[in-house]
Amino acid sequence: MTNSGSNLREDGNNLVKLNYSDILNKIIEVLQSDKSEELFQVSDDGKRLLMNVDEIAYQVACLPIESLFTGRTSGTKCASINFLKGLETQFSEQLHTIQDRVKFLLEEALPKQENQTLSIQEYINIIATPLTNLKVTEQKFSETINKKEISFNYPFEKQYTNLQKQRLTLPKDNLTTSPLLRLHKLTITIKKPTIFVTELKNSLQNYINNEERFNEDERETLQDILDGLFENQEQEGNHIFLLKKLMTEEALGKLKKTASIKYLEFLYKQVKHEENAIYLKDLIRRLKIIEQYINDENKPDNYYKVYYQGVEVDYQEFF
Repeated sequence: MTNSGSNLREDGNNLVKLNYSDILNKIIEVLQSDKSEELFQVSDDGKRLLMNVDEIAYQVACLPIESLFTGRTSGTKCASINFLKGLETQFSEQLHTIQDRVKFLLEEALPKQENQTLSIQEYINIIATPLTNLKVTEQKFSETINKKEISFNYPFEKQYTNLQKQRLTLPKDNLTTSPLLRLHKLTITIKKPTIFVTELKNSLQNYINNEERFNEDERETLQDILDGLFENQEQEGNHIFLLKKLMTEEALGKLKKTASIKYLEFLYKQVKHEENAIYLKDLIRRLKIIEQYINDENKPDNYYKVYYQGVEVDYQEFF
């Protein structure tokens, strides 16, 4: 897109264009199946509308879906939002089909009143709360904020006179301001990871030779077990193979991720007084939340496994 005065117009580029036809057809297919009956549900008290969008998304993800990319996709990192020629009408028709089907499913799920099905607008009028019921004084609102309580009440009658507005502009490429952080590269090296197996074998060998409670027969038996483990260390079921895999894929990976977050925290300390440093701070916060989420020891092993387009992905391995 190119900025021309106050107008945005489509600009010629070589970005890969996307074709949403197949995935929209799959959404329509699921919405027209029996699974769509689980999309909407009204609570027992009739005051809440529940939407099970996750089930619909799961059913769509289980179907084979053609790639959205068209043409050459090797090395593609970004795509155009522009339609392929001739697909605008089809895209609009598919969206209207989805809209009409969702509307029908919602109307079917709504409760009845005197054997008459409520319309969507009638049901909204029943469950909606008038703003007058949420209106409170400014003092009461301040007390709620100070107590850190959750409330939907708000002093709607208060007028704010110190509001400001600012024109939204698209800056030109030749900016004169300097970036907070210039492009640079951080290399994190774990020393001597390749000699881990050798050091492990030497340590176990020393333990067998120097432990006084072992007699000669026991030492010979342990030595045979040790030799067998390290001779077959490239077999997937071997304990040494599993230990090496744990070190390379999890232990070293966690060390690198922790070191990267620490480095970002160091960078933030250097620029924390700058106005835009809040975005770096938020990035650090989000990375920590991801680490906390995928390393929850209370979750079962299969908790982090998800499926998309028939492919199984483990979030713990992915991140």
